[in-house]
Amino acid sequence: MKIFNTLSRRKEEFVPLTPGEVKMYVCGPTVYNLIHIGNARPMIVFDTVRRYFEYKGYDVKSQRRSSMHFITPSMVLRRKSGFRTWPPS
Repeated sequence: MKIFNTLSRRKEEFVPLTPGEVKMYVCGPTVYNLIHIGNARPMIVFDTVRRYFEYKGYDVKSQRRSSMHFITPSMVLRRKSGFRTWPPS
């Protein structure tokens, strides 16, 4: 499998650091506004990548992290102004 290396700016053959083992750390989406189908993209993409590595015989160790964020003043002001996420107006 070839992946794009942003450092070298080239597609390179994937070679794991430890032969036969792949480690993945994946952050979930951070949703700041109305949820939409695009929020599921990271979960779908990285689940597919993990399954592919398993199919190819790698021992996959993955850790997923849910992205939590702080409430910003602009979010508070938007809510105070009557903004509602559900039900839609």
